[in-house]
Amino acid sequence: MYMEEQDLHDLAAFISTSLIDSGALLDADNNSAGDAMNGEELYGNVCTNCHGPEGNAINFHPPDDPEFLGHLAAGNPWEFVHKVRYGQPGWPMPSAIANEWSDQDVADILAYAESFPTEAVESSGGQLYDKWWVVAGADEPTEDQALWATQDNNTRSGKDTWRCKECHGWDYQGVDGAYSSGSHMTGFAGVLGTTADVSMFDGSNADHDFSAMGDFYMEAMVTFMNEEMSDIGDYVNDDKTVNGDPSFGADLFEGTFGTGLTGGGSDSGARDATCGGRWPLARIIR
Repeated sequence: MYMEEQDLHDLAAFISTSLIDSGALLDADNNSAGDAMNGEELYGNVCTNCHGPEGNAINFHPPDDPEFLGHLAAGNPWEFVHKVRYGQPGWPMPSAIANEWSDQDVADILAYAESFPTEAVESSGGQLYDKWWVVAGADEPTEDQALWATQDNNTRSGKDTWRCKECHGWDYQGVDGAYSSGSHMTGFAGVLGTTADVSMFDGSNADHDFSAMGDFYMEAMVTFMNEEMSDIGDYVNDDKTVNGDPSFGADLFEGTFGTGLTGGGSDSGARDATCGGRWPLARIIR
């Protein structure tokens, strides 16, 4: 695909009028010459909603080779400055220009971000619980999972039979939870409260062989099960009503998702999650 004529004019105008010397915002060691205290205030007002308080809530690389804001601020401050000024391609990120931030403000945010950690805020195991092959970069399964033949109620097949949630439920309680009846019911036990180890996934049990994830992701799955999995039933009742404050939830939604999901969550991703029940939406948000 090539640029349209208007795109070419826009790009030429950008190059002619909007480029700045990012180096002017840096010191001799390529660290920001800005004010980290002002950067902390600016970051807290806008950026923390998506990137988290320490810049590690969004990973721009695969989980086994992460890139958080801490990596970018320390390793490529020029890219950091450019993307804060103009936004990240493909992301609903408000730019510094849209926020009416000066170049000094951008330098200040960079100065604050240079203090960020480069470790993930949590494992990627929660995403593996769904379509793990997408996260792990593995081949999509085509055959039924080996244990699938031991039940006959759930008629799904192929890749769906490899999703952890299809056997154990979005509430992690299997036959004792939301999947105790209906088309998703398999009769398999839940995993909430289970003490996990890699042998559950590495092929030690040939009928439960998820070694295609790779070592890093099997360890992440173990971390998720042992340290990050929680009882969603504390918040979602059996009748699918939710123990929460909708007014406070509206503020959180607008502050975090408002730039990416329009119309009160009417975009297809949010709509599909809520129509599928409160359990998947609660897990996805976590």
